[in-house]
Amino acid sequence: MLPRLMKPQRVHAFTLIEVLTVLLVMMVLAMLVVRVTSYVNRACSVTRAKAEMAVIAAAIENYKLDNGAYPTSSVVRSCSLFGATGLSNQAVAAVNCSMLLNQLTNPKIYLRFSKVQIGSNQVVWGGVTTSYLTIMDPWRMPYNYICTRPPSALNGPIPRNSGGSLATTGQVNPTTYDLWSFGPDLVNGTADDLTNWQR
Repeated sequence: MLPRLMKPQRVHAFTLIEVLTVLLVMMVLAMLVVRVTSYVNRACSVTRAKAEMAVIAAAIENYKLDNGAYPTSSVVRSCSLFGATGLSNQAVAAVNCSMLLNQLTNPKIYLRFSKVQIGSNQVVWGGVTTSYLTIMDPWRMPYNYICTRPPSALNGPIPRNSGGSLATTGQVNPTTYDLWSFGPDLVNGTADDLTNWQR
């Protein structure tokens, strides 16, 4: 008798189409995870910034109770004045935030800041580079603070120009102060800015 021809044994393996399908599904899932993670990170940063602003606002109010006036800032926000001073939005924020930090921590400490909340910003003005310690938002930009009303004007009428209109210093809250963050896009004056005033 002749030996029987053996049937070739079939090897079980994945086809190329099956492997590519699995890879495609894995890539889609990875993209979804990245998108959800970035959304959650952004939402957490916004929530953290709002909470930090509320704590800073409470410290500012405590400062006012002790001193009779809000901490003042030296540089106003008005865009027409930015050109006059030669400072960028971030530089103005650094100068004013540094003043706020100094007033909230010297001589009495109204708010203790963690190392994560304090950062250094360098400002070049008139050819001189100065480093300012500032209160940083979750996006590592200084919080913005404007209070240009003198202590005597805080309880009196709002200053007006000779024409009768409100005096403009770039301050939105004429009787208190402005506190805001540039938000996730790091640009001043956009829809994602976090502010202590209604838009």
